[in-house]
Amino acid sequence: KAIFCEKPLATSLADADRMITACADNGVLLSINHSRRWSPIYQEARRLLQSNELGPLRAMTVNFFSRRAMLFRNGAHMIDVLHFFAEADAAWVWADLEAGFDHFDIYRGDGGVDPNREPCLDGYLHFTNGVRAHYESAKTAFSNASFTLTCEQGRLIVTDEQIMVQRLGADGVIKSMPHLTLTADPQMLKRALAELLRVLAHGGDLISSGQSARKTLAAMLAMLQSHAQGNVRVNL
Repeated sequence: KAIFCEKPLATSLADADRMITACADNGVLLSINHSRRWSPIYQEARRLLQSNELGPLRAMTVNFFSRRAMLFRNGAHMIDVLHFFAEADAAWVWADLEAGFDHFDIYRGDGGVDPNREPCLDGYLHFTNGVRAHYESAKTAFSNASFTLTCEQGRLIVTDEQIMVQRLGADGVIKSMPHLTLTADPQMLKRALAELLRVLAHGGDLISSGQSARKTLAAMLAMLQSHAQGNVRVNL
């Protein structure tokens, strides 16, 4: 009746479409483990964006550093969060993969086991609503993930533990203030499964559906193509 699927949804759009179609044809719910969508931090950050308290979202930057910063491993979470905040499809992308991965025009990894088998990358996503996003990552012992969301009248800095709000004061100096801080495990997996059971019992929409996960996959595959074609713009 319901499937909770690991991310990314698949490693090709053809496989993703077969999965989505099979679930739709059989009335099966399909939820994808892009776990930050169930985090109170990331949900509150999106609520702030939707409230227009800081004006329209203009640009995003994600800095992602980890030993497992491979695009199809933990990088998939970062690309998905960019879609979650932009609330739009990626229109086009470009990317520059880690050195030594010029052959990686399609997914050629081992399922994320060995970081040396898959690339991290730097890149750019331009969304259909005009929001622009820069993506920076590296495989490092230093581990950190942070999002800078620049709006017309201020900025949000979002990590897994905190939302910081920045505004320009009357004196022209940027003022920073913590908006929400979590000191305990937000239990995102439990929230994901609770949502799946609730929608199964009562109906409604999943926050991380197969269709939303397909958009993340499409952007990642397009980034591989961008590098393979000489770091060019690739339209989705």
